[in-house]
Amino acid sequence: MYRLARILGMACLVLACAASGLAAPGGAPQATNPEYAKLLTPADVQKVTGLQVKMVPYDPKSGAGGDLNFALASGELALMLKVMDAKQWDRSLQYKAKDVTGIGDKAYSGPPGPMQYILAVMKGAKAFTLNSYMSTTDMSTTVLSMAQLQELAKIVVTWLQ
Repeated sequence: MYRLARILGMACLVLACAASGLAAPGGAPQATNPEYAKLLTPADVQKVTGLQVKMVPYDPKSGAGGDLNFALASGELALMLKVMDAKQWDRSLQYKAKDVTGIGDKAYSGPPGPMQYILAVMKGAKAFTLNSYMSTTDMSTTVLSMAQLQELAKIVVTWLQ
């Protein structure tokens, strides 16, 4: 009887996660949250970078762990946008390498070290990160430059008003 109750409880949990939009471990990739989809589009990324990109669904197993994930036509991941609140912003400061000016209320690049591939921006009580992926053809560089991340961040900030 106890075992049956546990099985039914797990089934209810899985159904509740599916209904809420959360994937169970090993679940299928998730669709993009429409609220975030307006923050940055493939057309925005192409205009700034010159790269042909497509939006790919959330799928941490493949590396697409952001709220918005962009890949090149080849499927290589190029860019991830992750939305944060003020508490998450505070925790993210451990990855700060240097301050960046001219974007939002506060911004920094990171992580510390020879190569920065994260740009974090705070505007009011909202924050986000833009992460470029390492190039699969040249591991000494990222798909997008920090200058490109900064231009893309300026677009995202306009939606955070």
